Amino acid sequence: MNKDKWKNPSTKGYIGQSIVEVDLLKRGYNVYKPLVDDDGVDILTESIKSNKIRYTTIQVKYSESFDSLSSIRLDVKKSRADYIALVFKDESNTEVVLYIKNKDKVSRWTRSIQIKKSKNNQRKGVHSYKRYLNPRF
Repeated sequence: MNKDKWKNPSTKGYIGQSIVEVDLLKRGYNVYKPLVDDDGVDILTESIKSNKIRYTTIQVKYSESFDSLSSIRLDVKKSRADYIALVFKDESNTEVVLYIKNKDKVSRWTRSIQIKKSKNNQRKGVHSYKRYLNPRF
């Protein structure tokens, strides 16, 4: 069985969620899972800084395909999560996690995220994956 082919989308989702959980734990966050995944929240994180506790909700997406030769497309349906964690494989087949603020919690939105330099070297209006590598919560 090809290692990139999952039994079903649910299996792929659990794998992506596990990757994000480990990434967040390595960064020092406390990570919690809701009992029921409804309303687009897969993970709850807790961070404590200067005796202040902050909770952040996260929805996980796992992308296996490029939208173009240089970018992947993030498609977010209605979700009340504060952030979207997008897992993808880079050119060296390493899983990378991006943390994108959920800009619209009540309707669907999309964003193309540049993973490689485009052939035309476009820079204006480009969302480079590097700006999403570190969580801002």
